[in-house]
Amino acid sequence: MPAAYLLQELLRWLDIPPNQVWILPALIYVVRKKLKGNAPALEDFNAFIAHTKTIPAADPAILEKFSGLDVGEQQLLAIFVDDTHDCSRFVTGDKRALKLIAELAALDPNLNQKLHGHVDSLEGILLGLIERFGFDSVNDKVSQCLGIDKVFSVAFGAKRTKDSATDALTSYLSDLRRTAPFVVNRGT
Repeated sequence: MPAAYLLQELLRWLDIPPNQVWILPALIYVVRKKLKGNAPALEDFNAFIAHTKTIPAADPAILEKFSGLDVGEQQLLAIFVDDTHDCSRFVTGDKRALKLIAELAALDPNLNQKLHGHVDSLEGILLGLIERFGFDSVNDKVSQCLGIDKVFSVAFGAKRTKDSATDALTSYLSDLRRTAPFVVNRGT
C-alpha cells in the first residue's frame, strides 16, 4: 500500500475520521500539482480527499477580521474561531500564515486563547508520527516526497537517523513557537 503522504497515519494520530476533516478546495489543486510526478503518493492523496469535506463558507464578518491573511488561511481561521462550527483543531504547514496569525493573536486575547493548544504545525505532526509509528516507517514514506517541503528534505532521507530528524524537527518547531506560541509543542 503506497502511503507516501502519511495521510492515514495522520488521521489515526489525530484520532479523526476523514469525513470530519475539512479542507480548502485550493489545497487539492496545490497538492496534486506537487505530486504529479509521484503516482503512488497522488493515488493515496486522491483516495484521502474522496472521504473528506470541503470547508464550509465562513461568516463574512469573521473573515473581515483576518483580512491580512491569504484567502485560504483566512477561511480556515474564520471557521476555526466561529462558535457555530464544531472545530477543535487547526492544522497547517504554512509557517508564514502562522506568523501572521500570531500577530493577530497578540492583539486579540480571545483569539490567542482559542488558538492556544489547538494548532498543529507540520513539524509537530511529524514528531508525533515518529513517536507513534516509528522513525523508519515515517522516513520511508516521507522519503518518497522529499521535494514537497523544505522540512522533509532536512529531516528525512536515506542517510537520516531518528536523532537527526527529531533534532531538526524540534529546532524548526521551537523557532516557530517563538513567533507563534499557541502552536502545540510536540518537541522537547
